[in-house]
Amino acid sequence: MAISIGPGGYLDVQSSEVGAERNVKLLSFRGRSDTGFIPQAQLRAGEPPVAYVNVNTGALVPAGTFGGVVTGGLSQVDTGIGDLSGSVFFAVVTDTGSPGL
Repeated sequence: MAISIGPGGYLDVQSSEVGAERNVKLLSFRGRSDTGFIPQAQLRAGEPPVAYVNVNTGALVPAGTFGGVVTGGLSQVDTGIGDLSGSVFFAVVTDTGSPGL
């Protein structure tokens, strides 16, 4: 079900396959040119993303590029892959505990 999409928005996805109980949430945000805080209102402390996808390139982002997830945002902690300020990312959040985000 699409709630909204774009910077600050999100998309909830659930498989139609029998037994697929966990929702996956895709949260959109823009990268920075340097390290620092990135606001994303849908992020929650205790629910860190399991992956990050660079929507511009279609590639997964190396582990350690983003971190420090708090309610309302995350930190870009590594710029070793270059200036990310022109890139849009999806943070992939899934419930790894009991079903239901």
